[in-house]
Order: sequence, then structure tokens, then C-alpha cells
Amino acid sequence: FPVTIAMQVGGVDISGATQANYQANQTGYYSVRVGTISGCSNVSGALLVTVNSLPVSRIYTGGPTTFCVGSGVVLSTDSVAGIGYEWRLNGQAISGATQFRYIGTVSGLYTVVTANGCSSVSAGVQVNAVAPPVSGITATGPTSFCQGGSVTLVATGGGTGLSYQWRVGGVDIPGATGSSYSALNSGNYDLIVNTQLCSDTSELVLVQVNPVPIVSITANGPTSFCSGDSVLLSSIPIPNRSYQWYRDTVLRVS
Repeated sequence: FPVTIAMQVGGVDISGATQANYQANQTGYYSVRVGTISGCSNVSGALLVTVNSLPVSRIYTGGPTTFCVGSGVVLSTDSVAGIGYEWRLNGQAISGATQFRYIGTVSGLYTVVTANGCSSVSAGVQVNAVAPPVSGITATGPTSFCQGGSVTLVATGGGTGLSYQWRVGGVDIPGATGSSYSALNSGNYDLIVNTQLCSDTSELVLVQVNPVPIVSITANGPTSFCSGDSVLLSSIPIPNRSYQWYRDTVLRVS
């Protein structure tokens, strides 16, 4: 019966490896020498054990990982022949994401698995897709009024860290950077609301400033006369206009 066992690698005894089983975790040619009480021994044939190195798995980012919704960031790893790739979002495989590059557009923790028979998982990269601010306009009064009037347009949506730019006809209004604006002129008004990362443009609000009609009076004769006489006063006749005469009263148009 055998009484001594010595595991060997490359023909050299492995220290302490004197049992019938050995857990091999390094590359090499392994053999076992078995001895008997009579002093006889024999060495087995060599068995090659190959330990393959794990592929390098890491992620490079092609830009900021925090951005506005609708944008994205290029995530990539080392492109090596014979390597397979699997991108994951929050630990779940992303369907079809099997190239060395992937564009992350959704918030979450991205990792990549690289495999060449062996596989390794990269450290995670957190991506944050930030929602843009909500931009809207409310008018505090009629948006159609007579010349000389105005209407206040107010930003809706709210939030913190916001900045504003009012526009008319798609052109910035100089100095109009508050949350409200008093519109005096006709045009299509909109509002751009910005945060540090994102911006949003409101729908258009049409403001119509209507011209005030020209008013004048002419007298068809002297305006100073004896009691019992009169003078014909006339204004300019214009179609589709209404008229109201006043005496001893000043009509104020607003």
C-alpha cells in the first residue's frame, strides 16, 4: 500500500502537498510521486494545467456623465481581438449592446463584461440623465389691447437655479431675463428657461397691439355765435368705426 504521496509541478515537489488530492490554481505540468513502505516509488505522467488570465475590463467615458435628457455619453472599453462584450445597466444585460462602445442615455449604473473564455466585470460608471425644466407662459390680462397698454407675461413651471430669457419673433429681448415681462408691442413671445445643464423653450404667445384711431374735429362755421344759432362739428368718417360726442368732458382712451 502507498504510504507517501508528493505532488509535483515541473518535476519539483510542492511543499506540503502530501495528500491524494491537490487543488491546482497555477499554470504548470503536475505529477504525483507515490511511495510504498518497501521503499519503492513511482511518478505519474505529467498533466498540464493552464490558468488563463482574466481580460481587462474597464470603462472610459467620452464626456460628462451627467447631462440633459435627450443627450448621452459615449462609454467604451479596450477593443481587443477575440474579446466578447456585454454592457449592463443596473446589473441587467442591455439587449444588443455587445460592442466595445455603447452610448448611455438613461440614468443608472453601467458596467461592461469582457470575456475571452474567462470573463471579468468592470467597475460601475454612474450616468445621470437630468430632466429639463418645464417652461410655460401665463398672461395676466388680455393679450390683445390698444396701443399704449401692456400685458404682463409670467413664467410658469417654477424650480430652483433657473435663469430666463424672453424673446419676441425668436430674437432675445435685451435685459429681459426675469421671471416676468411686460409686453408693449405686437409679436410672438416665448421664453427660454435654463438650468445649469438643460434648457426648455415655451410655446409662443401672440400679443396684438391695436392702433388707436386718429380723432379730429372740424367746425363748419364760427364756433362763437348768438344764442339760437349752431355750428356743425364733424369728425373724419371712417367705415366700421363708432362715434360718441362729448360736451364739457374729456374722453380718455386706455
